[in-house]
Amino acid sequence: MTQLVLDAVNAPIEIRESLKSLSDIIFDSQSAKGANGYLFFGRHRILNRRVAVKYYYWGGDRAQHAEPRQLSEIDSPHVICVEHAAVLDSNWAFFVTPFCKNGDLDELIARGPCGIADSVRLTCDVLDGLTHLHSRRLVHRDLKPANLLLNDKGEAQIGDFGSVRRLPEGNDSVPGSGHSLLYRPPESVWSGTYGVEGDVYQVGLLLYQLLGGLLPYEEVAWLNNDQRQRYSAIVDDFERSKFVDDILKKKITNGTIASLDSLPPWVDAQLSRTIRKATNTDPTRRFSSASEFLNRLRSIALKAPDWSIVDGLPLLRRRRTYRLVSASDGSGFFAQKKCPLGWRQVKSIPNGNLADVVSAVNALV
Repeated sequence: MTQLVLDAVNAPIEIRESLKSLSDIIFDSQSAKGANGYLFFGRHRILNRRVAVKYYYWGGDRAQHAEPRQLSEIDSPHVICVEHAAVLDSNWAFFVTPFCKNGDLDELIARGPCGIADSVRLTCDVLDGLTHLHSRRLVHRDLKPANLLLNDKGEAQIGDFGSVRRLPEGNDSVPGSGHSLLYRPPESVWSGTYGVEGDVYQVGLLLYQLLGGLLPYEEVAWLNNDQRQRYSAIVDDFERSKFVDDILKKKITNGTIASLDSLPPWVDAQLSRTIRKATNTDPTRRFSSASEFLNRLRSIALKAPDWSIVDGLPLLRRRRTYRLVSASDGSGFFAQKKCPLGWRQVKSIPNGNLADVVSAVNALV
């Protein structure tokens, strides 16, 4: 792999000089995903494995900044290990972590809805990691899928600390992050504040997305026809972004940013109620802690039907394996069960819409 020319990387000069000082790392690439800072990858000469180095703006506020020592002391399988971290100057800090070759949850979601069991498991991983952060009075403030990594075991890990802040003693909130408006909790829009309940809200959105809930990243996807016409008439890019931001803020504060109707029909009422509680616009009506949310999901995991998408078809594995197929005559969907010689249609379930056939299969198992 070609070695990165550090004098030519897209970063401020102080970051370029810092990269040169990390002489144990041979840098070979820079990620375009470092939206809230600058992200680099390379091979550690001594450890003989790939690492990631993230530079982020911290603004010199030591009263609320998550100090490198605090982050490096967190011992959780669901918080990526901080191998080295330091404050560079009054503007920038950085941390070094292992490289996760399996990518992040954003890439996973882009491939389509996860199965129910995998969605719940990955969300539980994140909540378990959060309990360790919260126990040290640290809030993350930017738990979007791109900041959550998949390790070699396929487990989710909290993997970006550029927005982490420490809750001062006697105070349960800090200023909200200016990043990732789509994931900003309502209270951060209203008053600019953020606490533990904000992290719970963001994990609720994560569960919604893993299960197949619609949360588009394209600006125009949030606009109705009238708004699109007004958007197209705006020439200035800044004014265009502000126009969409104002619309998103209204959806966040009135609780319509996540439409539960967009979830696949195999997501049952119990999971939908869990998402609704986690993302409630009133912080006091959400789960009071990451551990309470985690316990709810663990209880659901014991009995929720494990629907997933396999080869493009909804599939359920229980005592028997069932799948749903679109009828060629346009009469909706029908159910098949796996038999020793292949798939056989379930005659007791009539063709119908997807939701009705899902319910009929669930009743069988």
